[in-house]
Amino acid sequence: MSLTLVQGLAVDNVPCFFITGNNSAYVTTSPILFAYSQIDTHTGVDLSNNKYVVNVAGKWQFHIQLGITAVTGGGSLYPSIQRTPSGGSAQTFGYSYHAPKNSSGVVSYTHTDQSCVVDCAVG
Repeated sequence: MSLTLVQGLAVDNVPCFFITGNNSAYVTTSPILFAYSQIDTHTGVDLSNNKYVVNVAGKWQFHIQLGITAVTGGGSLYPSIQRTPSGGSAQTFGYSYHAPKNSSGVVSYTHTDQSCVVDCAVG
């Protein structure tokens, strides 16, 4: 058996998680609630509180994909990734933005992605 090394760490030791939502219904909450943890190599996923608790300090890459998003009328959509340090306030790291020029009652659908690199401490 061989292991691939990434900056001196075996890939099996690199924290990784993959969370999915509920694909059977539209989600209308903010923050977006995730339903299932598909991968969680360092048991940081906390679905009860809708968060991931970092257990290895360093720079982390986060990515969200919202498959279908809907905006009605003159509304807008701007999903973001937030970090909340222990005992601190939420900080936003970039966001996507979708604001179609719709007439009242007209719905526009789109696909939205957001990625960022965040310097994280444990916890």
